[in-house]
Amino acid sequence: MNIVTLNDSPEMIAKAMGMTQQPTEKKSSGVTLPRLKVHNSAIMGTEEIKGKKVNIEKLSGGSFRIDMPDEGGVYFKENLEYRLFFQRFMYKRWDTSKNNFVRTIMTDSLKGLRDMDVKDTDGGYNCGRASGFMAKEDFDALPDNRKALIRSVKEVRVVLGLANFDGALKQEGSDLVDADLGVVPFVWDIQNAESSKDVDAVVAKSAQLNVKPLEFLTKVETSERKLPNGNSFYVTKSSLDVSNKVKITPADEEHFVSFQSWIQGVNQWVIGKHNELAHNNESVDKELVESFIDITSEDKVQ
Repeated sequence: MNIVTLNDSPEMIAKAMGMTQQPTEKKSSGVTLPRLKVHNSAIMGTEEIKGKKVNIEKLSGGSFRIDMPDEGGVYFKENLEYRLFFQRFMYKRWDTSKNNFVRTIMTDSLKGLRDMDVKDTDGGYNCGRASGFMAKEDFDALPDNRKALIRSVKEVRVVLGLANFDGALKQEGSDLVDADLGVVPFVWDIQNAESSKDVDAVVAKSAQLNVKPLEFLTKVETSERKLPNGNSFYVTKSSLDVSNKVKITPADEEHFVSFQSWIQGVNQWVIGKHNELAHNNESVDKELVESFIDITSEDKVQ
C-alpha cells in the first residue's frame, strides 16, 4: 500500500482517509497511538471544603478519556474537539476462552467489510461470522451456539485524528488534577451503532460541502441512554464546525503519513497472526485426516 500525502489528488486523499461515499497498542508499524474512548461512569476526585478533603464528582458520566502510551497517564475531558483524519472499519469479538479480543484487518469502507471475507487474528475470517447478507430464516436455522457467536461479533468504526485535550483533568492516584495535554493524535474504536452513525453524518456533511474533515473541527458532546437494568451508557452527538477553516501545517502532513503507517502496521500484524494460526489449523487438520486413512493392508476391507 502506497503512502498518500496531502499534496496528492482529492480522490486519492479521500480514498486513503476512508471517506469515499458508498451507495445509499504497539504494532509492527512502530507507531503507538493514544486510545480515546467515552467513559460511561462518573469521575470522582477530592476537594478541600472547610479544611477537610471530601470526595466529589468532578466529571459526570459521558466524559472523554484518553490513555497515553508508555506510562503517559490517563486524561479526561467533558466535551471533545477533534479533527478527523482517517476512518477504517473492522470486526471485533471478545474470546472468553482466551481472554482477549479477536479482530480483523481494517477495511477502507463499511461496505467492503460486509461484502468481503477479511482475515482475523484467530486464523479465520470475519471473527467467525459469514460475509454478505444473511436472511433471517437462514440465521434462525443456525444452531444456538452459532447464533451466539455471530451476535458477539461487533462492527467497529476506527477513527484516527487529532484531539484537543487542553483544560483536561489528569488521573493522579485516586484524584484528578488540572492538566493541559494539548493537541494529541488518537485512535478511537467506536462500537456503538448510534455513535458510529453520528460520525458518518460528519463525513457525509464534509462530502456534501466538498471539504476534508481534517480542515475543520468536529465538536462532540454525549447523551445518556438507559439500559433495562438501570445502568447508563453514552452516545456521541457531533457537529462539524465549518465556520473556521484550519490551516494545514507540516505537522499535519507528518500525522497524515504516520496514521497510514499505523493502519498498515496493524493490518500486517493481523495478517501475520492469521497466517500463523491458519497454518497451525491446517497442520492439525492434516494430521487428523491422516490418522483416519493411515491403515495397514491387513485392515483393508476385502
